Amino acid sequence: MGVEVLIGEAALGPEVRAGWPALSAACPWDTAYTFPTLALGWYQAFADRFEPVVVVERAPDGGLEGLLPLARDRFTEELVPAVNFQASVHGWLARPLRGSYFLERALLALEPRFPGRVLTFAALPEGAPTDWTARTRPMGRRTRLHSAKHWRMPFSPERAEQKLDKKANSNQVAGLKKSGNLRLEPKLSAAALQESLPTLTDWYDANAMDSGRPPRFRPHPTAPGFWALMPECCPSFAATALYAGDSLAAAVLGFTVGRRYHVAWGVENPAHESFAPSQVLWLMLEEQLLQDGLQDADVTTGFEWMRLGAAEAKDTLQASVYFDRGALVAHDARTFALDVGRWALRLIDSVRP
Repeated sequence: MGVEVLIGEAALGPEVRAGWPALSAACPWDTAYTFPTLALGWYQAFADRFEPVVVVERAPDGGLEGLLPLARDRFTEELVPAVNFQASVHGWLARPLRGSYFLERALLALEPRFPGRVLTFAALPEGAPTDWTARTRPMGRRTRLHSAKHWRMPFSPERAEQKLDKKANSNQVAGLKKSGNLRLEPKLSAAALQESLPTLTDWYDANAMDSGRPPRFRPHPTAPGFWALMPECCPSFAATALYAGDSLAAAVLGFTVGRRYHVAWGVENPAHESFAPSQVLWLMLEEQLLQDGLQDADVTTGFEWMRLGAAEAKDTLQASVYFDRGALVAHDARTFALDVGRWALRLIDSVRP
């Protein structure tokens, strides 16, 4: 059957909502960020900024064969993947063996509806098909791939002991305990998270700016509302907090998918930062996650918070799809110029005495 480009209210109509969970469960490269309730929560929280744009292919039985969740920025007209600004991976859903076939047709259907746009997937999902990007394929001629990194933290009791030496760990715990006994809350309630979010987001943005990074929440004031929705709308989500007495020392927000924990973001109380409460929280949380049968964590979007030094870089791909021929030509020209420059530098180095 053909693909349909649905925009606005039609994009999140009853048929799409009904078929999304089954398609998510059937897709081999499903991610935390294409989980239906999470994506629907994002559309709800960012409704003032983004208009839903969803491309679907319907199955003969009325279900879905494929789904590409996107959004149109109401201010810039930019086309972006759903869960933009929050997700470390951008992808699509399809039945096994139909991934490239569906995505090619979805992109071809979008091109005349959104001329002159560039759609960028920050990182393709692990295991997702990439043959659609070949230059011999219809959209491959319009797509350019870039290398990207994801950061993984393997779980094991041995590695947990190596992350902090016992003396340092003891000093950190002792320092935190001056404010009271340590208490880990593995899953904050919706009410507790909502109450804490203004403080957590302020801490995060202050730390980001002090470190020379752009703030995450001030430019997007509806973002805290998105995270406030997660405890009730997304079963795989958990906000974990470490308390020192009555004082909130650190918190981390993330999702569990399969045997992997995805760190969304984390922050620590500036008043306790000399004792690195984020490290203490992580060691306590890792023990809990190990007991739950998880094997590792994707810390890509929370890497600046981790400060643990045990993460491993994994290669992945970013893809940019050009509906704008001029932008594609300009991109290829810049790439060619850079390649020529690198070649010239290597040549100069090779002939130097």
